[in-house]
Amino acid sequence: MPVKVAVYAGKPAVLAYEFLDPLRHFGLPFSFLSDEELAELPSYDVLLVPGGYTRNYIPSMGSKGVRTLLEFVEGGGGYVGVCAGAYVAGLLKLVKSEPVRVEGIGWVEIEVRKPDHPVMRGYSGRVRIHYQNGPHIRPAEGEESLATYADGSTAILSAKFGKGRVILFSPHPERSRSTWRMLLNALLYAAQL
Repeated sequence: MPVKVAVYAGKPAVLAYEFLDPLRHFGLPFSFLSDEELAELPSYDVLLVPGGYTRNYIPSMGSKGVRTLLEFVEGGGGYVGVCAGAYVAGLLKLVKSEPVRVEGIGWVEIEVRKPDHPVMRGYSGRVRIHYQNGPHIRPAEGEESLATYADGSTAILSAKFGKGRVILFSPHPERSRSTWRMLLNALLYAAQL
């Protein structure tokens, strides 16, 4: 049974449609959910929260949408946050780690630290990936740093929230075919499939 992916596409999630090509490439069933449609989350396996305008996410989702999201992940649903989606996970307390804003746009190299982790399957050493103002993460105890930036901060994080799994990408795996598999791995792992 394939993973059913919900992509948050509320007003602040301006980069949501960048995920069309990789999701179609892997043949994953997916739907773009508006703020009002977050109530449908329980019928999916994993929520993908893309880049956009971080400070507008939680107000746009509203208290009901936020509650639904938290209950979904705590109950065993997956959360994959990319860039702003990684910041939002911190704001919602899905993770205990501290995100540090670092400005910059362009291609960077990350170092795979846990090549045996399911999210990093097929990747080792240095990987070129696109970056756009994503958080440099300082993991809390019990959270795993899967890949790091040159400054040693975490670029890809794995954590648990209740029965759910949370994967955070500071950079953008959707922007290059060479990192699409990483995104697929994250969705499958977070969905516990």
